[in-house]
This record gives sequence, C-alpha cells and structure tokens, in this order.
Amino acid sequence: MPTMPMHRHELLHSANIDGNNTKNVISNSNDQMRELRESPFQKYGAFSNPIDYNQEHQDELKNDFKKGWNKVLGNKPSSKMVCFLVAFIVCGIPLTVFVTLWMTSRSTSTITSTATTASVTLPIQCYTYSTLNDAYRNYQNGYACCYTPYDTSPTLTPGWYRFTGAAGSSILTTPVLTTSTCGTNYPGYFNGTLPSTVGASVTGTVCFYTGTSCGYSLAPITAVNCSGYYVFYLLPVVNSNYRYCSTA
Repeated sequence: MPTMPMHRHELLHSANIDGNNTKNVISNSNDQMRELRESPFQKYGAFSNPIDYNQEHQDELKNDFKKGWNKVLGNKPSSKMVCFLVAFIVCGIPLTVFVTLWMTSRSTSTITSTATTASVTLPIQCYTYSTLNDAYRNYQNGYACCYTPYDTSPTLTPGWYRFTGAAGSSILTTPVLTTSTCGTNYPGYFNGTLPSTVGASVTGTVCFYTGTSCGYSLAPITAVNCSGYYVFYLLPVVNSNYRYCSTA
C-alpha cells in the first residue's frame, strides 16, 4: 500500500514530540549522574559535606574520651587513702623484713641449739650410779646426830652416786659452820662449784666441819652435769661420825 505524504503541520508535531523525548532522556541522564556524584551524606541531607562529617566525628570521639577520663579521675582515692597506703607501705616493708630476720634467727638458733644438744654424749656414769635418798642427810631438814646408814664402808663404797627423793638432788655446796647436823656429828660439803655445762665434770674436795673449817677432808670428789641432775664420785668416810650433806 503506498505511503501517504505527511503534511507540514504533522511533520512539525512529530519533531516536537521527538525533541521532548530527547530532552527528557538527557534530563534523566543528568539527574542520575548528579545522584552518583553526590555522597550519601549529601543525598540524604545528614551533613553538608564529608569534611563537616569528619570534624564532627572527631569531636564526638574527643568528647567520649573526656567523659571516660573524667570517670577514671572521679574514682581516684582520696588524699587520706593515699596517705594511708603510703604509710602502710613505708611501715610495712621494714616490719616484714624485721619479722623475717627474727624468724630466720629464731629458726637458726633452734637448729643450732638442737644440734648442739644432740651432739653432746653424756658419760656412762650418768646412767650407771647408786642412789642416796635418806632424809637425815638433807641439810634443810636439820637432823642432828646420829642416824644410819653411815657413809662408811661397806655401806658406801667408792663409786658414782645420785642424791634423790627425801635426800634432795645435790651434794651441799655451801660451807657448814656447825656440828651435829645432816644426821651426824661432822657434816661434809663440796668445797667447789658444780659444772653448768651438760656433760662437763668438776673435781674438788669435800670438807667436814669438826669444830674447825675443813677439819677433815676427802678427795678427789667429782661432780658431773647429766643434763638435769648431777652424779658424784664419792669415797667412804673414815668412821660413822662423818656424813655427806645434801640439799634440794
């Protein structure tokens, strides 16, 4: 079918339509390009530009930091508490050192003392001895003459003896200046000093008071420290008028 020629006004109308469409396409393209160039912050109106956003973000971070630091400073201890802590440290350290040194010294002393005691071997006479336990010879009891048993042989023979029971715990070591005591006419005492060291021994003389100081004597008489008690090496007296005095 043959095409009908278009009149002039029809051509102009068609050209106007195509021109409008082209303008719309161009306008839409420009809008899309503008949207792509705009940042999300500009598009939605949150910030005027990225620089403003960065500055405000930094300001918020600074404010948060200041708030956190103020909380820390707000929880700091008072001046009284600080003084107390300083005083506690200053006094506590020397005290701790002192206590540590004291405990160490005490422990060392205990160990040394134990080792020293354990290293002392008591002599055999501390375990093998005879006992004298009659109350008459005890100077503190004040018995006058004369009571048995006597310190003559064979009742008393040379050997090691320990005073026990009513007789007391040791030979008398102070001078006697009277007769008729210790249950005899002429009492005797050890004229010397007893040993103070465990396991040590001292040898001396026993003096008997006969009206004169040391009118009769016996030697050697030995005393041994047996850690809590003494043992004595005694000799028999010449007759029944003499006796060793004892004491508590």
